[in-house]
Amino acid sequence: MMLYVNGDSHTAGAEAVNPCAFAEDDPALFYLGRSPHPENLAVSWGRLLSLTLKSAFRCDAESGSSNSRIMRSTLEWLSKAGREH
Repeated sequence: MMLYVNGDSHTAGAEAVNPCAFAEDDPALFYLGRSPHPENLAVSWGRLLSLTLKSAFRCDAESGSSNSRIMRSTLEWLSKAGREH
C-alpha cells in the first residue's frame, strides 16, 4: 500500500523541526530543490500516518502551493501510477 499526500506547507511539515521550509534552503541539501526539508518531512502528519499504517509514503507537498498546483501534480502522479500498474 502507498500513502500519497499532497498539499502546502502544512502537509510538507515546513519548519516543524528545522527552520528551512525547502530542502534547498539548507546549504547541505540545495540539490534537493523545493522538496520538503527531510527533517521536517520525517515528522509530518503524512509520514507519521504512513508509519502507523506500515505503508510506503510519497509526499508531493510544497510550501506555498496553490490549489491548481496541488490538483495538477496529484493528477500527474495518479496518471503515472496507473501506467505503472
